[in-house]
Order: sequence, then C-alpha cells, then structure tokens
Amino acid sequence: MSFLLNKLDHWIFDSFSLSAKQLGLYRIAYGLFIIFVLGTPNVRWIAPMHDGMFHPPHPSIASLAFTGFVPYSILYAIDLLVIVFAFGILFGIKTRVSSILFTVVIIFGKSFEYSLGKINHDFIVYLVPAILAFANWGQAYSFDARKNKTPIAMWPITLMCVILGFSIFTSGWPKLMAHWLSFETLAVKGKLFTNYFVQDRQDLLAGFWINVQSPLIWEMNDWAAVLLELAFLPAVFFPRMMRVLIGCIMLFHTMVLFMLNIVFVPIYIIYLLIAWPVIPLPTQKIEAIFKRFQWKHALAIFITYLVARGIFLLPVTLWGLFDRIPVPYLLPMLINIAGIVLVIFLTRRALGRTFRLASTHPDK
Repeated sequence: MSFLLNKLDHWIFDSFSLSAKQLGLYRIAYGLFIIFVLGTPNVRWIAPMHDGMFHPPHPSIASLAFTGFVPYSILYAIDLLVIVFAFGILFGIKTRVSSILFTVVIIFGKSFEYSLGKINHDFIVYLVPAILAFANWGQAYSFDARKNKTPIAMWPITLMCVILGFSIFTSGWPKLMAHWLSFETLAVKGKLFTNYFVQDRQDLLAGFWINVQSPLIWEMNDWAAVLLELAFLPAVFFPRMMRVLIGCIMLFHTMVLFMLNIVFVPIYIIYLLIAWPVIPLPTQKIEAIFKRFQWKHALAIFITYLVARGIFLLPVTLWGLFDRIPVPYLLPMLINIAGIVLVIFLTRRALGRTFRLASTHPDK
C-alpha cells in the first residue's frame, strides 16, 4: 500500500515538474498568447440581445442570479477587467490575484455569452491561470518576484494535465459510442461532406479530400481520431507518453484544419505547458531583458494597447492583423506548421540523445 501511495505522491508532485524560471516563462508565453495572438474575450457584442434569447446553461452564474442580460456598462467593465488581469498575469503584478480574477471574470462574462445556446471549446484555456495561480507561477520574471520569493508547487500542473486529458477523452468517447469504429460507417468522410456542402467550408485541401474515394483511407481516419483521443486519459499518468500524444495530436489538428477547416489553435497553449520542460529556452537573454524592464515600460505597453484597442487604430492582435489579409485560415495554418516544425525538432533531438547514449554504453 505504501508503495502505491509513494507512486501516487510522485506522480502528483514530480511527474510534470518545472523550475520557477520555466514556469515564469510559461506565464509570459500564456499572457502574450491571450493578449496579442487570440485576443482577450469580448462580451460587449451581446448587449443588443433581447432578454427573450436569454437561456443560460444550468448551473451558471447567469442562471442562478439573473433573469436577463446585464446592461452594456457591466459588459464593458467585464471586458476591461479581463484586459487588466491579463496584463497582471503577463507582467507578474499581484500574479495570484490577477490569475484567479481573470478566470472568475471570464466565467461571469461567458455565462451570459453561453446563454445564447452555443458553448465554445476554448473555455479550458481560461482555466489555466486560476489553476496555475496555486503553482505560484509568478515567482520568476515578474514584478512580484522582485519583492519576495515563495516556493512553487507542481500539483497544479498535474491537475491541468488531467483536465486536458479528460477533456480530449470526452471528445473521443462519444465518437466510440456513435460507432465511429464500425466498418459499416465512414464518419470522418460524413463530417467532411457536411462541412463542405452544408457549412461551405471549402478552403485549403477540402476540395482534394472530397474526391478521395478509398474506404480504407477513410476507415483509418475514423480509427486514428478515436484511438488518439481515448489515449489521452490513461496517458496523464505517463509524462513521456503524454508528450508523444501531444506531438501526434498536433499532426491530427493540422490535418483537421486542412481537411475540415476547423481551428483548434486556442488549446495549443495548454499543449505547450506539458511540452515546456523539453523545449530549449533562451533563459539568459530573457533574464537580461527583464532586468532592464521597469514599471514605466509595463505602463507604456498597457496604455498603448488600451488606446489602440479603444480607437481601432491598430489590429492589436495577430488574429486581427491576419483577418485583414484575404487568405483563408492563414494564421492557424502558420501556427500549425510552426507546431509541426517544433515537434519534428524535439523528436530529432530526443532520438539523437537516445542514439548517443546507446553508442556510449559499454558492451556487456
């Protein structure tokens, strides 16, 4: 019994361990991704909606405390607070408080957005700060760290890994129950036809795949999708397997993008958390930059962002910039390609290390 408890203890507190510097760099990467790539969530657009459309999911804040949509001023305040707390995460200012309130305010805002009937799959991305707040991810490369130091904790990273594994598993389980593995159905092909002819998603390689007739290829797609998603739940107990699956699912997401024109980019920031320990990071250069980074620089960036966003002077996110370029799915396509290049680089690096160790091992 003690052996199993020790194993469980090791898995919870040591399996997905990061150093304070790695965790701090991930916090910065998360903040940059949310603010300047995806863009912070915006709920002001629901202000004109009539209360007759108010059907919040149960349970939710909107269903428990409200009978209709809140005024525009409250929605505006929600959007502004999200931006403030996102910059608090990025710069490491009251990091734990900023992280928790970032998630809480988004949950509050999303409960009204989801009242219109569509629940998006990006919600898991906004849980990251509230969970990693308890990992003390503000203990490096932050203004908080200049005042005091507290130990970091690893169990929140394990918890985030479990949430990720379970969420992907719950995507595969309904497919299994819907007989995707039956040789009498071609589920992926059916999804392609729906997207192509009904939803008019005909960009990238959709036109090529619509003409692929081989039942064997489509059956392989069905099995690959289901087995890959189901494998994520048991993989949470094995960090190396989890990272291998993340490499595989990056290829899977890229194929889905090119075939079905479906974008999964938001969840990549969580994949990055699991892969972070094996990614080479320029810590010395970042340390040199952060030593020169002062409050006046943070304030200037924050004010410039608010002005640019408020008067629409600049496309303040990469998504906004690429939306102005008439090339369908260009930014998701570039992000997917960059992700695959990183997977190939890390795979070659790991294989090279394995071969070097094998070549230096003495003969028995």
